[in-house]
Amino acid sequence: MPSASDTAYPLLKADPTDKELAEIYTPNESEMVIVANLLAFHTLVNMTQALALLGESWAAKQESLVLEAPSAIVESESNYLINPLHPSFPALHIEGPFPYEFDPRLMG
Repeated sequence: MPSASDTAYPLLKADPTDKELAEIYTPNESEMVIVANLLAFHTLVNMTQALALLGESWAAKQESLVLEAPSAIVESESNYLINPLHPSFPALHIEGPFPYEFDPRLMG
């Protein structure tokens, strides 16, 4: 069995002062960055899972062939999801792709 000195936990005297506790348990700047990054990652994972469940539910209900979803990148644009489980899916005909020409002024 490991001793207390072999663990990541600090050794405390029986009656530490408030200052000693603050020094031991107040996170430093790098620890705060790590926590902030972990929270951001956790939030992103939860959002991704929630969106996946929403999409799965929409597909399973088969209420619509196409779902319009606002673009996360271009505010005025949308993305369209096609439901392969919808009864009308086999009759769907998609054309394209169509060539897209960039404005030469944007190509530097």
